[in-house]
Amino acid sequence: MATVQRVGVYIDGNNLFYGALKREERRKYRWLNPEQLVREVCDNYFKNNLAHVQFIKFYTARVSNRSGNVDAPRNQQLYFNALKTIKNLQIVLGNFQVHEKFLPVSPIEYKPNGKPKLQSVLSTEEKGSDVNLGAHLVYDACMNNIDVAIVITNDTDLAEPIKLVADNLGKTVINLCPHKSVAFSLKKIKNVKHYNIETSHLAKSQFPDSVGGIIRPYHWSEEN
Repeated sequence: MATVQRVGVYIDGNNLFYGALKREERRKYRWLNPEQLVREVCDNYFKNNLAHVQFIKFYTARVSNRSGNVDAPRNQQLYFNALKTIKNLQIVLGNFQVHEKFLPVSPIEYKPNGKPKLQSVLSTEEKGSDVNLGAHLVYDACMNNIDVAIVITNDTDLAEPIKLVADNLGKTVINLCPHKSVAFSLKKIKNVKHYNIETSHLAKSQFPDSVGGIIRPYHWSEEN
């Protein structure tokens, strides 16, 4: 009798959003149920009930309205509330850091001294999510909490922890890539299976318009 495999799911929320949901034709699929998405992409792993999702860890950070989208924090909180209706899902928060950078203007202009003119801009960077994901992935593999790790990312910073889990700790690792192509440093890791998240997977993995009394943001069903 086949043994049921214990699956842990690790989602790089920022990479998922910018890789799979930012494109114009996919923005209407932002009300995404990640549990269903994993099952849609990894259908073969869940046939005959031979795999059980132990937990889903969703790594992200809270957005602000600094970008001019005053609805962004509210919409994100609605989505967080929808995610919390998945009983085995945990949201793990990093943070966004905002700092000033000086970058060349475009098109390039030069000052009398020959140096390019610079423009002050505010740069927003997400901190902590990739470190949290990598640490939890390696810990769960070392503690034998999982048999299979499903990682949704295309972040090359996660290549080393994925390699450790797949090559050194002997766990099955499946990488679901949100982007059009898998990053080379991820693709070259032995013993990792790679799947691309297609538009059809997103379309089949939506929460209902109302889930647990939480209603989809009104414009999230539109391509804007």
